[in-house]
Amino acid sequence: MNEYLRRTVNCSSAGDSNTISNRTLANLVVKHFIKEDSILGLGSGTLAASVMECLAAEREQGNFRAITCIPATDTAAVEAAIHGLPLSYITKHPKVDLMFIEVDELDRSDLTCVFGRNGGGTAPVQPPIPRMQQLVDVSDHLVALIDHPDKVVDRLAGDIPVFIDADDWEATAEEIDDRFLGDAEIWRRPSKGTANPRGGDQPYLSSAGEHILEIRFDETLRLDGNADVSYREIAEAIEEIPGVVAHGLIVRNGVSAVVAAASGPLVLEQVMPTLLGALFPAFINLFLISPATMNAVVMQNASSQRVALAGTPVRSAAVRAAVPRRCTVAVQASAEESRRGVLAGFLGFASLAVTASANAIDIQDERKVRERGFDLIYEARELDLPQAVRDGLVQARSSIPDTKKRIKESESRIDTSLDSFVKKQYWTNAREELRLQAGTLRFDLNTLIAQKDKPSRKAAEALKKDFLLKVDELDYAIRKKDPTKANILIAEVQKSLDTAIASIAA
Repeated sequence: MNEYLRRTVNCSSAGDSNTISNRTLANLVVKHFIKEDSILGLGSGTLAASVMECLAAEREQGNFRAITCIPATDTAAVEAAIHGLPLSYITKHPKVDLMFIEVDELDRSDLTCVFGRNGGGTAPVQPPIPRMQQLVDVSDHLVALIDHPDKVVDRLAGDIPVFIDADDWEATAEEIDDRFLGDAEIWRRPSKGTANPRGGDQPYLSSAGEHILEIRFDETLRLDGNADVSYREIAEAIEEIPGVVAHGLIVRNGVSAVVAAASGPLVLEQVMPTLLGALFPAFINLFLISPATMNAVVMQNASSQRVALAGTPVRSAAVRAAVPRRCTVAVQASAEESRRGVLAGFLGFASLAVTASANAIDIQDERKVRERGFDLIYEARELDLPQAVRDGLVQARSSIPDTKKRIKESESRIDTSLDSFVKKQYWTNAREELRLQAGTLRFDLNTLIAQKDKPSRKAAEALKKDFLLKVDELDYAIRKKDPTKANILIAEVQKSLDTAIASIAA
């Protein structure tokens, strides 16, 4: 008999430390999250496989006989079938009780996570992100599995994988690149071998006709240069782009995380703020505890212990059963301190009200500014407006003379600043200058191309595409710090741009 088919799980058996850690984590997930009749979504990965092994071992003991399993990947389906877990389809179960999924990185503050990354191995990873996201969306509860505490961070960084339609994929990639201009670069994932921005010689194409793009952030995840932007806004910015099928950024409620650690698995839970924190954040900031701290604090009973995960207190898996799932935050203060605090707060608010009433009202006519869309960039209240209008992209395209002026400036900077950086081998400066000007030129050339008739537009698109292909090649040479190839390619980029401008901006 195949040895793989005969393996069993003993979560207390001897073995290497990683195996024992994974089995302990899997046992915790099975015992504390899965119910006897749960409908489960199955992710894939080493930890997910360990959970399926433990679940199969429990079923051999007569437990969990009424569960139903819906695999999110072909790998998960094979693993579940080997262990004899009952399988079904999402079409038969539109709601899933619990899904467990192995993630690449997790934010400790709100348990937002990323899955589906390449992983840095020699063989590119091709996860079926649309199928996995579909199961995530219909699951009441999500358990994120993390194989190392270092992957629990203060702010997500790295890349977000995005599935896009293969038809006209370049237009979708350009839209994504424009949206994250200055914050990230866009690479297409290859089917094998090493990658480059266009996916190498053999870019990945799924059976459904989809490519995987990687939004590679230079630092932490950000949008419009803002590193404090919410993950929800980043996810919405990706989803609004036509051609996007799915992505690997999970932003939702109802998430728990289980982290494999040397001292034993650690459990992180989302904790909702109290009603007082939701209604009176200013009051709490002044007198009690900040809402951010309130979200992070978990009520502990007298017998429980605290462990630290990279500086943040979390609950130990060993004492998790003793802690209620729905918990509140206790804030203690003496009666005298409370009276003094409340009195000081009311006096402070009263003085602010008097000061405000004494100030003269300054009325400014901002109608002309609003016509140019200036305030729409900063105000996200007009949800009925297209995102491009709120970001000022439509307004920037409204003036053809300004567009041509920007094109001339970009051309000049490529001929002078970029050329100088390459010759001096200032690689970082050269890379930033090239990407800045390429992004601006792509946007402005698209604006001018849209003004042309259909026959002329096709020829102009070919010229723009030739220019951008040469930009990709130069960018790769700069990343490799290859002075010989970079000096050759910059001349080709300049020549291609001159040809494109002569035809498109004429």
